[in-house]
Amino acid sequence: MTQLIETANNPIFGVDIDGLVTIWNDVMTDLTGITSEEAMGRRVIEFMTVDSRATAQDHLQMVLSDMECGSLYVKFSGPTDDPAELMISCTTRRNSEGEITGVVGVGLDISERLRAEQEIRTLNESLERRVSDRTRELQETLEELEAFSYSVSHDLRGPLRSINGFSQAVMQKYGDRLEEDGRSQLERVRSATNRMGALIDDLLELSRVGRAEIILDTLNIWLMVREKEAELRNANPERQVDFVIADDAVGFGDERLIGIVVDNLVRNAWKFTSTHLSARIEMGTQDQDGERVFFMKDDGIGFDMEYADKLFMPFQRLHPTGEFEGTGIGLATVRRIIQRHGGRIWAEGEVEKGATVYFTLGYGANEENG
Repeated sequence: MTQLIETANNPIFGVDIDGLVTIWNDVMTDLTGITSEEAMGRRVIEFMTVDSRATAQDHLQMVLSDMECGSLYVKFSGPTDDPAELMISCTTRRNSEGEITGVVGVGLDISERLRAEQEIRTLNESLERRVSDRTRELQETLEELEAFSYSVSHDLRGPLRSINGFSQAVMQKYGDRLEEDGRSQLERVRSATNRMGALIDDLLELSRVGRAEIILDTLNIWLMVREKEAELRNANPERQVDFVIADDAVGFGDERLIGIVVDNLVRNAWKFTSTHLSARIEMGTQDQDGERVFFMKDDGIGFDMEYADKLFMPFQRLHPTGEFEGTGIGLATVRRIIQRHGGRIWAEGEVEKGATVYFTLGYGANEENG
């Protein structure tokens, strides 16, 4: 028994019922710097750190009382400033009559593991602080950019109104004196200012959706599409467009923001089918790997998939300005809203064979599906 204790790789010590050391192997000596001769007959808690002594004493009494108890975690003072932290399993020693005469503790040095865990905790805390700092800095930058965008857009309105107003005044007062080319130039000025005004409005909308509070609720997206359909038909009664809208297109999101998404997608489908004598626009949902995906599909002019990555970028237009109206901001706004809902958006298309825009509502879709 003595040889096994001495050759063991684990720290092992034994005490009598008074807590006095009776066994002290070489591994204990390595950890504490206390030899077996120095330890014998002394209370084992003398070699522990102050904060471990009460715990060890209570544990010893529990073991001596033959009570069930788990492992003991204590720190032994060592030859260095760093104490040795041990996880100790205790067993009783008994005489021939079965009486408890002492306790043997077999330890596992967990100092390195605890140091590694502390280093990981410290690293994680440092990373969390850095991420928090970077996030705060990014948020501040975004807020500054949004404020700048709002300020610039707001300040541009005044000069545009002046240009438009003066151009109109010239047309009204001197229009009959101007040649056709002069009137045409003034009309181009007014058209450019109107387009610039629309661009400013869209930039402000893009800025607002990045700051707007999201209020989640169940949404009948199919009904939103129906309402937009009625609005477009009233404004363009000559158009022959077949709308196919699935009544299961129900989602979970912010009503105002998703309304902007529906408005942009339906208007785009209506606009890009306008060169065809008749058209079909479809709104529905499909399941992709357990995720609800909404889609808006049309059979209009489509687009080249080579440029699909530009579709949702601000100011990136895939068709000439003179051919189709628009500022190139609408789909960027749609993407911002979908991202704020934790979702994804993408598109597929083919030239003169139509386009389909897909989007998800992230956690909203899961909420709706239960």
